[in-house]
Amino acid sequence: MIAIALMFAALVQETVDNPEYKGWSSFKPGSTVTYTLTRDGILQEGVQKITLRSITEKEAALELEIIREDVPASKPLERQVPAKLPATMTEKVLSTGEEEIEVGGKKLTCTWKALEKVLSNGKTVKAKVWISAEIPGMAARIEGGGSVMNASKWEKK
Repeated sequence: MIAIALMFAALVQETVDNPEYKGWSSFKPGSTVTYTLTRDGILQEGVQKITLRSITEKEAALELEIIREDVPASKPLERQVPAKLPATMTEKVLSTGEEEIEVGGKKLTCTWKALEKVLSNGKTVKAKVWISAEIPGMAARIEGGGSVMNASKWEKK
């Protein structure tokens, strides 16, 4: 009886729009964004390139490549990004604002969100994300844990 109640609870669990999926939903397959990574103030070697492979009403399929000296460093990783998430998996928005930043050699006016999330291990992580509809995935910059990812180039399809 308890197992049935737990299964029913899982079925009726509140879901919310997944911000990551939403960031890709207005772009067509083949759209890409490339990020540089700075860790503790030091620019890291190589870049991270994300390509939208496909998108449906239920999920986006993304391909992630790490590229060093214009050559893929390993096999691309694929991941599925669901359109909806359980409400318990979303992060808490601490504050929001608007700011002009420079990414990819362009000045963009972005909205930003300071976020906090409690991980399954109980650890709390904080991040700040700058969002621009110009960029596939919409993340222009992401800061957190001593690392900064900046969009360095992108291509919209």
